[in-house]
Amino acid sequence: MAFGTAWKRLSPRQLNFAIQAFSLIAIFFEGYDQGVMGGVNASPRYVQEVAIGTPAGVVTNDVKQGGIVSIYYLGAIVGCFVGGWAADRIGRINGLFYAAFFALIGGALQAATQSADFILIARVVTGLGTGVLTGITPVMISEVSSATHRGGYLGYVFIADYLGISIAYWLSFGLAFVDNGYSDVRWNFFWAFNFVLLRQAGYSALKQNGLAGGLNAIGIVGTIISAQIVDKLGRRPCLMGGAGGLAVVNLIAASLYEAARHNRSISTQVAPAAVTMLFLFNLVYAATWGTVAFLVPTEIFPSDLRAQGNGFGITGWAIGVGWAVLVNPIMFGHLENRTYFLFAGLNLLWIPIVYLLYPETKDRSLESIDAMFSSSSPFFNQMERSYELNKDVVALAGGERAKSVASVEKGHEPGTYK
Repeated sequence: MAFGTAWKRLSPRQLNFAIQAFSLIAIFFEGYDQGVMGGVNASPRYVQEVAIGTPAGVVTNDVKQGGIVSIYYLGAIVGCFVGGWAADRIGRINGLFYAAFFALIGGALQAATQSADFILIARVVTGLGTGVLTGITPVMISEVSSATHRGGYLGYVFIADYLGISIAYWLSFGLAFVDNGYSDVRWNFFWAFNFVLLRQAGYSALKQNGLAGGLNAIGIVGTIISAQIVDKLGRRPCLMGGAGGLAVVNLIAASLYEAARHNRSISTQVAPAAVTMLFLFNLVYAATWGTVAFLVPTEIFPSDLRAQGNGFGITGWAIGVGWAVLVNPIMFGHLENRTYFLFAGLNLLWIPIVYLLYPETKDRSLESIDAMFSSSSPFFNQMERSYELNKDVVALAGGERAKSVASVEKGHEPGTYK
């Protein structure tokens, strides 16, 4: 049998496993592309090559540095829009194929970087590819999963996201020992294979890379937790509980640093506690928002617009992350540790937003979720009321379609059930 049709020999369970395995690869490189810049920005040869700092590797142009990092997300925004639009027209598989091609070319261009202008173009191309990959892959997972395990399956796939980020940081840690960190391979290798709290805590660049690798390893643990709880607790409790937990962690970290600002003698004692908060942040985020926020957009759109609709959701992610990596260095430069008080407030703001406006999609088929949006009200309680009133109609319609298909297969005219 031809290789292109070998999948037909697999059982439904085997086919589902194969789809998830290949999806892991796509999400892995999305994560790696996010994490790689942490190590690259710490490479003295790269800093000199793109003219953002001194030959010793000290960054003096934070705005330019942030621009190079964040322009990747500009490409991702375009990729999300284009990828979602294309996937609803040429299919999920074809969309992923072209996305992988762009990601491959982008990685090669980044490895060949010779100037700031060069890397800006390379980063956009890479962002295009990974934007499409991130926009389409969760949709595929959602569509081939059962209603009772949909969140868990996507959660396990997103382990690869944190795995990619973690490997990027561990590679940075290892390559820091090559020529004392001054070798070109320290940053060229990252892209060919395709540190905003730790620095404030007073850790050296070497320890920053090691701790960053550990932080993202904690993210893997959090993602496993998410896969276990999201289909049991539901999407809304995970998001609201996660927002509350993140607010508390940010508040504690900000308070610790504030205490150290007023009493420098306790800085050494405060640093480990502050870094512990960062580990807790990664754990809570990965267990809640890090996966659930990618799950909900794949569930709430109708089948003919699902990939395109999810593209809008991923676009929001790309805008948020891109804006954050551009603004964060400037914001921390002015507000320093007090930025964490702002983060705590923003996290708290999401609790009432989710409570009032977010639907609950746990244990509901993708077809029946449409019934929630028959209400003209955007509020959760009205969406639930509409679901209770219309879910049987949706289920009946599905049953009628199934009977019609069975009838046609028996040789009867469509619409006659015998």
